[in-house]
Amino acid sequence: MQFFTARTSVFLILFSAGVIGMESGCAMLGTTAIKTGRLEYSEALTRTEAQQMLLNIIRNRYGEASTFLTVSSVAANMTFHTETGVNLGFGPRANYAGNLLPFAGSTSYEENPTISYTPLQGREAIRQLLSPIPLDMVVSLARSVGFQEHALRLLVRRINEVENPAFLSSPEATLDPRFPRLEELITALSQHGKLFWVQKKSAPPSDAKSQSDAESPSDAESQSEFAMVIHSYAQGYLAEAQELLGLLGAPPQEKTSQDIVLNVSLAIGAPPSGGVAMVTRSVIDLVMLLAASAEVPQEDTDTGRVTPSPVMGLAGRNLHIRRATSKPANASVAVLYRNSWFYIADTDLATKQYFQMLQVLWSATIAQTAATQLAPILTVPVSK
Repeated sequence: MQFFTARTSVFLILFSAGVIGMESGCAMLGTTAIKTGRLEYSEALTRTEAQQMLLNIIRNRYGEASTFLTVSSVAANMTFHTETGVNLGFGPRANYAGNLLPFAGSTSYEENPTISYTPLQGREAIRQLLSPIPLDMVVSLARSVGFQEHALRLLVRRINEVENPAFLSSPEATLDPRFPRLEELITALSQHGKLFWVQKKSAPPSDAKSQSDAESPSDAESQSEFAMVIHSYAQGYLAEAQELLGLLGAPPQEKTSQDIVLNVSLAIGAPPSGGVAMVTRSVIDLVMLLAASAEVPQEDTDTGRVTPSPVMGLAGRNLHIRRATSKPANASVAVLYRNSWFYIADTDLATKQYFQMLQVLWSATIAQTAATQLAPILTVPVSK
Protein backbone atom coordinates (compact mmCIF):
# COMPACT_ATOMS: atom_id res chain seq x y z
CA MET A 1 0.00 0.00 0.00
CA GLN A 2 2.87 2.31 0.73
CA PHE A 3 4.30 1.48 -2.70
CA PHE A 4 1.00 2.41 -4.35
CA THR A 5 0.82 5.69 -2.46
CA ALA A 6 4.32 6.59 -3.50
CA ARG A 7 3.61 5.81 -7.13
CA THR A 8 0.37 7.78 -6.96
CA SER A 9 2.21 10.79 -5.57
CA VAL A 10 4.69 10.60 -8.39
CA PHE A 11 1.87 10.47 -10.94
CA LEU A 12 0.11 13.44 -9.34
CA ILE A 13 3.31 15.45 -9.47
CA LEU A 14 3.78 14.57 -13.12
CA PHE A 15 0.14 15.36 -13.82
CA SER A 16 0.40 18.82 -12.22
CA ALA A 17 3.63 19.57 -14.03
CA GLY A 18 2.03 18.53 -17.32
CA VAL A 19 -0.99 20.78 -16.81
CA ILE A 20 1.24 23.73 -15.94
CA GLY A 21 3.37 23.02 -18.97
CA MET A 22 0.33 22.89 -21.22
CA GLU A 23 -0.98 26.17 -19.83
CA SER A 24 2.34 27.86 -20.50
CA GLY A 25 2.35 26.23 -23.91
CA CYS A 26 -1.05 27.77 -24.66
CA ALA A 27 0.33 31.18 -23.79
CA MET A 28 3.31 30.60 -26.07
CA LEU A 29 1.00 29.52 -28.88
CA GLY A 30 -1.10 32.62 -28.38
CA THR A 31 1.83 35.02 -28.71
CA THR A 32 3.16 33.06 -31.67
CA ALA A 33 -0.25 33.29 -33.36
CA ILE A 34 -0.19 37.09 -32.95
CA LYS A 35 3.34 37.36 -34.33
CA THR A 36 2.57 35.35 -37.44
CA GLY A 37 -1.17 35.79 -37.91
CA ARG A 38 -1.18 39.58 -37.75
CA LEU A 39 1.38 39.89 -40.52
CA GLU A 40 -0.37 37.28 -42.65
CA TYR A 41 -3.77 38.98 -42.33
CA SER A 42 -2.22 42.37 -43.09
CA GLU A 43 -0.40 41.02 -46.14
CA ALA A 44 -3.54 39.29 -47.43
CA LEU A 45 -5.61 42.46 -47.03
CA THR A 46 -2.99 44.63 -48.74
CA ARG A 47 -2.49 42.22 -51.64
CA THR A 48 -6.19 41.53 -52.32
CA GLU A 49 -7.11 45.22 -52.06
CA ALA A 50 -4.52 46.07 -54.72
CA GLN A 51 -5.75 43.22 -56.93
CA GLN A 52 -9.37 44.32 -56.55
CA MET A 53 -8.42 47.88 -57.46
CA LEU A 54 -6.50 46.80 -60.56
CA LEU A 55 -9.25 44.42 -61.69
CA ASN A 56 -11.88 47.13 -61.50
CA ILE A 57 -9.61 49.53 -63.40
CA ILE A 58 -9.38 46.98 -66.22
CA ARG A 59 -13.15 46.47 -66.10
CA ASN A 60 -13.52 50.22 -66.49
CA ARG A 61 -11.30 50.03 -69.58
CA TYR A 62 -13.74 47.52 -71.06
CA GLY A 63 -16.79 49.58 -70.05
CA GLU A 64 -18.02 46.96 -67.58
CA ALA A 65 -19.60 47.43 -64.18
CA SER A 66 -17.40 46.96 -61.15
CA THR A 67 -17.99 46.22 -57.48
CA PHE A 68 -15.81 47.08 -54.52
CA LEU A 69 -15.90 45.20 -51.22
CA THR A 70 -14.00 46.58 -48.27
CA VAL A 71 -13.06 44.40 -45.31
CA SER A 72 -14.71 46.15 -42.37
CA SER A 73 -13.56 43.72 -39.67
CA VAL A 74 -11.65 40.50 -39.11
CA ALA A 75 -12.29 38.56 -35.89
CA ALA A 76 -9.86 35.66 -35.49
CA ASN A 77 -11.04 33.46 -32.61
CA MET A 78 -8.61 30.79 -31.39
CA THR A 79 -9.83 27.79 -29.39
CA PHE A 80 -7.38 25.62 -27.42
CA HIS A 81 -8.05 21.95 -26.64
CA THR A 82 -6.07 20.17 -23.93
CA GLU A 83 -6.30 16.50 -22.92
CA THR A 84 -4.41 14.85 -20.06
CA GLY A 85 -4.46 11.35 -18.57
CA VAL A 86 -2.85 9.28 -15.83
CA ASN A 87 -2.62 5.49 -16.26
CA LEU A 88 -2.43 3.39 -13.08
CA GLY A 89 -1.78 -0.32 -12.87
CA PHE A 90 -3.39 -2.70 -10.38
CA GLY A 91 -2.61 -6.28 -9.61
CA PRO A 92 0.64 -8.09 -10.28
CA ARG A 93 3.29 -5.83 -11.76
CA ALA A 94 4.10 -8.40 -14.43
CA ASN A 95 0.69 -7.72 -16.04
CA TYR A 96 1.56 -4.13 -17.06
CA ALA A 97 5.28 -3.67 -16.65
CA GLY A 98 6.71 -2.09 -19.82
CA ASN A 99 3.30 -1.60 -21.42
CA LEU A 100 1.88 1.22 -19.32
CA LEU A 101 2.58 4.93 -19.98
CA PRO A 102 2.10 6.60 -16.59
CA PHE A 103 1.33 10.06 -17.95
CA ALA A 104 -0.23 11.11 -21.30
CA GLY A 105 -1.40 14.44 -22.67
CA SER A 106 -2.03 16.40 -25.86
CA THR A 107 -2.91 19.95 -26.85
CA SER A 108 -4.18 21.55 -30.04
CA TYR A 109 -5.70 24.83 -31.16
CA GLU A 110 -8.20 25.84 -33.81
CA GLU A 111 -8.54 29.25 -35.49
CA ASN A 112 -11.98 30.38 -36.67
CA PRO A 113 -11.84 33.81 -38.36
CA THR A 114 -14.98 35.78 -39.15
CA ILE A 115 -14.60 38.32 -41.98
CA SER A 116 -17.10 41.14 -42.57
CA TYR A 117 -17.35 42.91 -45.94
CA THR A 118 -19.00 46.22 -46.76
CA PRO A 119 -19.84 46.99 -50.41
CA LEU A 120 -19.15 50.47 -51.72
CA GLN A 121 -22.52 51.53 -53.05
CA GLY A 122 -25.33 54.03 -52.66
CA ARG A 123 -25.76 57.75 -53.24
CA GLU A 124 -23.03 58.76 -50.81
CA ALA A 125 -20.49 56.52 -52.52
CA ILE A 126 -21.34 57.98 -55.94
CA ARG A 127 -21.09 61.50 -54.60
CA GLN A 128 -17.71 60.87 -53.00
CA LEU A 129 -16.26 59.22 -56.11
CA LEU A 130 -17.49 61.86 -58.55
CA SER A 131 -16.83 64.95 -56.41
CA PRO A 132 -13.63 66.96 -56.87
CA ILE A 133 -10.87 65.84 -54.53
CA PRO A 134 -11.01 68.11 -51.46
CA LEU A 135 -8.45 70.86 -51.17
CA ASP A 136 -7.07 69.60 -47.86
CA MET A 137 -6.13 66.27 -49.48
CA VAL A 138 -4.46 68.03 -52.41
CA VAL A 139 -2.46 70.23 -50.04
CA SER A 140 -1.50 67.27 -47.83
CA LEU A 141 -0.17 65.30 -50.79
CA ALA A 142 1.50 68.37 -52.33
CA ARG A 143 3.60 68.93 -49.22
CA SER A 144 4.37 65.27 -48.53
CA VAL A 145 7.83 63.96 -49.36
CA GLY A 146 6.56 60.94 -51.27
CA PHE A 147 4.01 62.64 -53.52
CA GLN A 148 4.91 66.34 -53.75
CA GLU A 149 6.86 66.03 -57.00
CA HIS A 150 3.83 64.88 -59.03
CA ALA A 151 0.80 65.62 -56.83
CA LEU A 152 -0.28 68.76 -58.71
CA ARG A 153 0.21 67.11 -62.11
CA LEU A 154 -1.97 64.15 -61.16
CA LEU A 155 -4.65 65.75 -59.00
CA VAL A 156 -5.19 69.23 -60.49
CA ARG A 157 -6.94 69.95 -63.80
CA ARG A 158 -6.39 73.67 -63.75
CA ILE A 159 -4.50 76.34 -61.79
CA ASN A 160 -5.82 79.86 -62.41
CA GLU A 161 -5.81 80.14 -66.23
CA VAL A 162 -3.36 77.29 -66.85
CA GLU A 163 -4.95 74.03 -68.05
CA ASN A 164 -3.77 70.50 -67.30
CA PRO A 165 -6.22 68.16 -69.10
CA ALA A 166 -6.15 64.43 -68.53
CA PHE A 167 -6.56 63.76 -72.26
CA LEU A 168 -5.84 65.83 -75.35
CA SER A 169 -8.54 66.49 -77.93
CA SER A 170 -6.50 65.10 -80.83
CA PRO A 171 -3.04 63.71 -81.60
CA GLU A 172 -2.11 67.11 -83.03
CA ALA A 173 -3.07 68.99 -79.85
CA THR A 174 -0.24 70.22 -77.63
CA LEU A 175 0.09 70.67 -73.89
CA ASP A 176 0.20 74.09 -72.29
CA PRO A 177 3.92 74.40 -71.38
CA ARG A 178 3.06 76.70 -68.49
CA PHE A 179 1.68 73.91 -66.29
CA PRO A 180 4.81 71.72 -66.14
CA ARG A 181 6.81 74.88 -65.47
CA LEU A 182 4.41 75.81 -62.65
CA GLU A 183 4.82 72.33 -61.20
CA GLU A 184 8.59 72.53 -61.55
CA LEU A 185 8.83 75.90 -59.78
CA ILE A 186 6.50 74.94 -56.93
CA THR A 187 8.34 71.65 -56.37
CA ALA A 188 11.80 73.26 -56.47
CA LEU A 189 10.86 76.03 -54.05
CA SER A 190 9.22 73.47 -51.72
CA GLN A 191 12.21 71.15 -51.73
CA HIS A 192 14.56 74.05 -50.94
CA GLY A 193 12.45 75.19 -48.03
CA LYS A 194 11.18 78.37 -49.70
CA LEU A 195 7.54 77.48 -50.38
CA PHE A 196 5.08 76.20 -47.77
CA TRP A 197 1.46 75.09 -47.85
CA VAL A 198 -0.20 76.34 -44.67
CA GLN A 199 -3.70 76.20 -43.26
CA LYS A 200 -5.06 79.54 -42.15
CA LYS A 201 -7.09 79.95 -39.00
CA SER A 202 -10.81 79.70 -39.57
CA ALA A 203 -12.88 82.74 -38.79
CA PRO A 204 -14.99 82.39 -35.61
CA PRO A 205 -18.69 81.71 -36.20
CA SER A 206 -20.93 84.75 -36.32
CA ASP A 207 -23.51 85.46 -33.63
CA ALA A 208 -26.28 84.56 -36.06
CA LYS A 209 -25.16 80.95 -36.04
CA SER A 210 -25.53 78.61 -33.13
CA GLN A 211 -22.55 76.67 -31.86
CA SER A 212 -23.95 73.39 -33.21
CA ASP A 213 -24.41 74.87 -36.68
CA ALA A 214 -20.86 76.26 -36.68
CA GLU A 215 -19.43 72.86 -35.87
CA SER A 216 -21.28 71.00 -38.60
CA PRO A 217 -19.04 69.28 -41.20
CA SER A 218 -20.23 71.46 -44.08
CA ASP A 219 -19.46 74.70 -42.25
CA ALA A 220 -16.10 73.42 -41.05
CA GLU A 221 -15.16 72.56 -44.62
CA SER A 222 -16.23 75.93 -46.00
CA GLN A 223 -14.27 77.82 -43.33
CA SER A 224 -11.08 75.85 -43.98
CA GLU A 225 -8.65 78.04 -45.95
CA PHE A 226 -5.14 77.38 -47.21
CA ALA A 227 -2.35 79.59 -48.41
CA MET A 228 0.84 79.20 -50.39
CA VAL A 229 3.62 81.08 -48.59
CA ILE A 230 6.95 81.87 -50.30
CA HIS A 231 9.48 82.67 -47.58
CA SER A 232 13.10 83.94 -47.59
CA TYR A 233 13.36 83.86 -51.37
CA ALA A 234 15.30 87.13 -51.96
CA GLN A 235 18.69 85.45 -51.77
CA GLY A 236 19.06 82.92 -54.57
CA TYR A 237 15.39 82.31 -55.45
CA LEU A 238 14.03 85.75 -56.37
CA ALA A 239 13.86 84.94 -60.10
CA GLU A 240 11.94 81.71 -59.45
CA ALA A 241 9.49 83.44 -57.13
CA GLN A 242 8.80 86.24 -59.60
CA GLU A 243 8.39 83.77 -62.47
CA LEU A 244 5.90 81.78 -60.42
CA LEU A 245 3.88 84.92 -59.73
CA GLY A 246 3.90 85.73 -63.44
CA LEU A 247 2.59 82.28 -64.39
CA LEU A 248 -0.17 82.63 -61.80
CA GLY A 249 -1.13 86.04 -63.17
CA ALA A 250 -0.29 87.75 -59.87
CA PRO A 251 1.48 91.12 -59.70
CA PRO A 252 5.24 91.00 -59.05
CA GLN A 253 6.44 91.37 -55.48
CA GLU A 254 7.95 94.80 -54.89
CA LYS A 255 9.09 94.38 -51.28
CA THR A 256 11.25 91.27 -51.50
CA SER A 257 11.87 91.33 -47.75
CA GLN A 258 8.26 90.32 -47.13
CA ASP A 259 6.74 86.88 -47.50
CA ILE A 260 4.54 86.25 -50.52
CA VAL A 261 1.16 84.94 -49.30
CA LEU A 262 -1.23 83.55 -51.91
CA ASN A 263 -4.64 82.29 -50.79
CA VAL A 264 -5.51 78.86 -52.21
CA SER A 265 -9.10 77.92 -53.04
CA LEU A 266 -11.20 75.56 -55.14
CA ALA A 267 -12.42 77.88 -57.88
CA ILE A 268 -12.29 78.58 -61.63
CA GLY A 269 -10.08 81.36 -62.94
CA ALA A 270 -7.53 83.57 -61.25
CA PRO A 271 -8.84 85.37 -58.14
CA PRO A 272 -9.18 89.13 -58.76
CA SER A 273 -7.18 89.95 -55.64
CA GLY A 274 -4.41 87.49 -56.52
CA GLY A 275 -4.07 83.95 -55.32
CA VAL A 276 -4.25 80.33 -56.45
CA ALA A 277 -7.53 78.87 -57.71
CA MET A 278 -7.56 75.13 -58.39
CA VAL A 279 -9.90 72.77 -60.19
CA THR A 280 -9.21 69.23 -59.00
CA ARG A 281 -9.96 65.85 -60.51
CA SER A 282 -12.28 63.29 -58.92
CA VAL A 283 -11.31 59.80 -57.82
CA ILE A 284 -13.18 58.39 -60.82
CA ASP A 285 -11.14 60.70 -63.07
CA LEU A 286 -7.98 59.11 -61.69
CA VAL A 287 -9.39 55.61 -62.26
CA MET A 288 -10.28 56.40 -65.89
CA LEU A 289 -6.88 57.97 -66.48
CA LEU A 290 -5.04 54.85 -65.32
CA ALA A 291 -7.50 52.60 -67.18
CA ALA A 292 -6.65 54.39 -70.42
CA SER A 293 -3.01 53.33 -70.00
CA ALA A 294 -3.86 49.61 -70.06
CA GLU A 295 -2.53 47.54 -72.94
CA VAL A 296 -5.36 45.61 -74.59
CA PRO A 297 -5.32 43.15 -77.49
CA GLN A 298 -5.68 44.78 -80.88
CA GLU A 299 -8.50 42.36 -81.62
CA ASP A 300 -10.55 43.81 -78.74
CA THR A 301 -10.09 47.29 -80.19
CA ASP A 302 -10.91 46.20 -83.75
CA THR A 303 -14.09 44.36 -82.69
CA GLY A 304 -15.31 47.24 -80.49
CA ARG A 305 -14.97 45.43 -77.16
CA VAL A 306 -12.90 48.33 -75.94
CA THR A 307 -12.51 51.90 -77.15
CA PRO A 308 -9.13 53.06 -78.46
CA SER A 309 -6.89 54.79 -75.95
CA PRO A 310 -7.24 58.58 -75.95
CA VAL A 311 -4.22 60.84 -76.28
CA MET A 312 -2.72 61.18 -72.82
CA GLY A 313 -2.08 64.54 -71.22
CA LEU A 314 0.70 65.36 -68.82
CA ALA A 315 -0.72 63.29 -65.95
CA GLY A 316 -0.91 59.95 -67.77
CA ARG A 317 2.10 60.24 -70.04
CA ASN A 318 4.27 57.81 -68.00
CA LEU A 319 1.55 55.40 -66.83
CA HIS A 320 1.52 51.80 -68.06
CA ILE A 321 -0.63 48.77 -67.22
CA ARG A 322 1.00 45.95 -69.11
CA ARG A 323 -0.48 42.72 -70.45
CA ALA A 324 0.95 39.20 -70.68
CA THR A 325 -0.39 35.81 -71.76
CA SER A 326 1.12 34.09 -68.71
CA LYS A 327 1.49 35.19 -65.10
CA PRO A 328 4.34 37.75 -64.96
CA ALA A 329 7.22 37.17 -62.58
CA ASN A 330 8.18 40.83 -62.14
CA ALA A 331 4.78 42.29 -61.21
CA SER A 332 4.01 44.60 -58.32
CA VAL A 333 0.34 43.62 -58.66
CA ALA A 334 -1.30 41.40 -61.29
CA VAL A 335 -4.81 40.08 -62.09
CA LEU A 336 -6.17 37.58 -64.60
CA TYR A 337 -8.95 38.92 -66.83
CA ARG A 338 -10.25 37.70 -70.21
CA ASN A 339 -7.47 35.10 -70.48
CA SER A 340 -4.77 37.79 -70.09
CA TRP A 341 -2.67 38.92 -67.17
CA PHE A 342 -2.79 42.66 -66.56
CA TYR A 343 -0.09 43.96 -64.26
CA ILE A 344 2.02 46.86 -63.06
CA ALA A 345 5.70 46.12 -63.46
CA ASP A 346 7.73 46.15 -60.26
CA THR A 347 10.29 48.43 -61.93
CA ASP A 348 7.70 50.97 -63.13
CA LEU A 349 8.05 53.52 -60.32
CA ALA A 350 5.83 56.16 -61.96
CA THR A 351 2.83 53.84 -62.26
CA LYS A 352 3.46 52.30 -58.84
CA GLN A 353 3.45 55.74 -57.23
CA TYR A 354 0.27 56.75 -59.06
CA PHE A 355 -1.41 53.47 -58.05
CA GLN A 356 -0.35 54.00 -54.44
CA MET A 357 -1.79 57.52 -54.38
CA LEU A 358 -5.02 56.28 -55.97
CA GLN A 359 -5.32 53.65 -53.24
CA VAL A 360 -4.81 56.30 -50.55
CA LEU A 361 -7.56 58.48 -52.00
CA TRP A 362 -9.82 55.49 -52.56
CA SER A 363 -9.36 54.37 -48.95
CA ALA A 364 -10.35 57.83 -47.76
CA THR A 365 -13.47 57.62 -49.94
CA ILE A 366 -14.34 54.18 -48.59
CA ALA A 367 -13.88 55.37 -45.01
CA GLN A 368 -16.29 58.26 -45.48
CA THR A 369 -18.84 56.08 -47.28
CA ALA A 370 -18.65 53.12 -44.90
CA ALA A 371 -19.24 55.42 -41.94
CA THR A 372 -22.75 56.15 -43.24
CA GLN A 373 -23.74 52.46 -43.28
CA LEU A 374 -25.14 50.95 -40.11
CA ALA A 375 -23.76 47.42 -40.44
CA PRO A 376 -21.73 45.17 -42.74
CA ILE A 377 -23.76 43.60 -45.52
CA LEU A 378 -21.85 40.33 -45.75
CA THR A 379 -20.26 38.39 -42.89
CA VAL A 380 -18.43 35.15 -43.69
CA PRO A 381 -17.33 32.76 -40.92
CA VAL A 382 -14.35 30.61 -41.88
CA SER A 383 -13.55 27.39 -40.04
CA LYS A 384 -10.65 25.00 -40.26
